Amino acid sequence: MVFRSLIEIDGLWCHFGPSGLVPFLEVMDTLRTREPMKKERGEEMAKTAKELFNESAVAMLEKKKDKLQGINAVFKFDIAGEGGGQWTMDLKNEPFSIMEGDGEKPDCTVTVSHDNFQKLLDNFGIAMQLFTTGKLKVDNPLAAMKLQKVLPLMKK
Repeated sequence: MVFRSLIEIDGLWCHFGPSGLVPFLEVMDTLRTREPMKKERGEEMAKTAKELFNESAVAMLEKKKDKLQGINAVFKFDIAGEGGGQWTMDLKNEPFSIMEGDGEKPDCTVTVSHDNFQKLLDNFGIAMQLFTTGKLKVDNPLAAMKLQKVLPLMKK
């Protein structure tokens, strides 16, 4: 990455960006993790998969069940790493449900690291990139395409 807007002021390298001068080390911290940037904008910090599936996703099933009609699939999420775990999301049988661990036989199993799962939630458009690089594994790609309706709802 090339920074063309770096200037030196009293021995401190700074980046001249949209919000004015920013010390270069802060820029690098922001590039390493988007959390500082989210804090500045007042955005909610990313939840762990465990928090997401055990709290937000359960509420989403209740509030957004009309948008989930017709998906008619059972998904198993196997998320590796700290904050991960296994969950089964049943969007086939009403009332829709999410349970930790194995549930009904899944139509599609999604295997991904916790970090890549967070990236996927932030931008579902990277799903193909994660899939082609082997960082996202699905055993039924056709059923997995239905997740593009589900995952954005989980964030809200």
